[in-house]
Amino acid sequence: MKLRFNGEEVTFEERLCLDAFVLSMKCETGHCAIAVNNQVIPRSQWNLTLLNDGDVVSVFNAIAGG
Repeated sequence: MKLRFNGEEVTFEERLCLDAFVLSMKCETGHCAIAVNNQVIPRSQWNLTLLNDGDVVSVFNAIAGG
């Protein structure tokens, strides 16, 4: 299965749910949002969201500003 993660192509042997993907990529998830195919997925749904071949996963880190 091939995915795009923050602009880079990554390959996995089998389908993953989003929370397993995040762990495998060692993402810092303390203050971030994750979108799959431009749709933000609530953290409570990460374990229920199965990724598919060709999905685009983006991580957005929170930034303080004013």
